[in-house]
Amino acid sequence: MINVLIIGSGGREHAFTWKASQSKLVERVFVAPGNAGTSLEPKAENIDISYSDIDPIISRELFLGDGLVDADNSYGLKFLKHNQNLVAELLEAESKERRRDVLISEAMLTDLYDARVPPFINKVAQLKSWWKKA
Repeated sequence: MINVLIIGSGGREHAFTWKASQSKLVERVFVAPGNAGTSLEPKAENIDISYSDIDPIISRELFLGDGLVDADNSYGLKFLKHNQNLVAELLEAESKERRRDVLISEAMLTDLYDARVPPFINKVAQLKSWWKKA
């Protein structure tokens, strides 16, 4: 019997969990972080695990792209709030001018953060600690 680890929280991961749960060869299915549906599958358990423990490079990419570029500013960092306000203003300007070339792409914004945030940072707590010292 084997244990399976599935990383993610979307519908695809739910499908993998559902299928793995049906196998007689599988003892347990761990889903990190999982979702409400994955936890209901037989043999399945959602677990909290830090992506940085699995793959620091992917973790950083996710943190920069989803955490900083698409952030909801629940981190309480003033520079993120300022940047989000600028993005909102530029989106409004694009709409009024009927242009789509005013705001830089999310990929370019991710690259900007990547150039300015030290490479060891891939978690909010690390960012806050570094920001206080910077």
